Amino acid sequence: MSSVRCLFTIYCGCTTVDKGILTYHVDVGKMFDIRFSTFLIKTDKGNILFDSGIDHDDIPHMLSTGKKLDIKKEDHLVTRLKEVGVTPGDIDFIFQSHLHWDHSGLLKAFPNAKIIIQREEYSYAMNSPYFADVYYRHIYYDSPNLNWQIIDGDENLMPGVTAITTPGHTPGHQSLLLELPKSGTIILSGDCAHLSENIEKGIISGIFVDPIQALHSLKKIKILAQITKAQIFLSHDIQQYKTMKKPPESYT
Repeated sequence: MSSVRCLFTIYCGCTTVDKGILTYHVDVGKMFDIRFSTFLIKTDKGNILFDSGIDHDDIPHMLSTGKKLDIKKEDHLVTRLKEVGVTPGDIDFIFQSHLHWDHSGLLKAFPNAKIIIQREEYSYAMNSPYFADVYYRHIYYDSPNLNWQIIDGDENLMPGVTAITTPGHTPGHQSLLLELPKSGTIILSGDCAHLSENIEKGIISGIFVDPIQALHSLKKIKILAQITKAQIFLSHDIQQYKTMKKPPESYT
């Protein structure tokens, strides 16, 4: 029996990017809005946060690099969690899809959390090459105070919660498969797929370390969704977000 009770979609602001960043060689130069988001999963074994969002204290740095951000005070992840009655100390696990800056900013804010990460991602992020510096902010995660739980490959973390390796966008990217009592199976894709277009048309992200792996990972979650009759929830797709349940509503 699944341990999952419910799933909340957490909105953390938005940004405008070249769509070519999202869809490789498609609509390059077209400016496109995407959202920043995380997900909160309540289970019998504790609260799981899927990714740790944006560090508001680091917004000046982001702006200095030319990023266009629309992030309001109320979009702070800790504030959003309060809306559903959860404090940073209530987070037991952080499932980190990968360690890019827009997914790992607030790891420091959750002192009790075990951070679940793929070994390949952890190793790469801690020793990332200079050309990846635009994506990785070591100050977010290179700290002895963080409690890492390193895993290797697909792994059932608890009843109804399974880590799915989906590398390509980064070396150790992972997605999360959840089994909910009423809503059925849901796959949180992370950045394996930014938009529904990535999955439907087999178009990989414009940001990748291995395009073949990225394509295989897209196919993996698409086939997995077909087999399990799962919904795929995307982290950046604003159009999908408009159709999703928002706090205080949840998926159960």
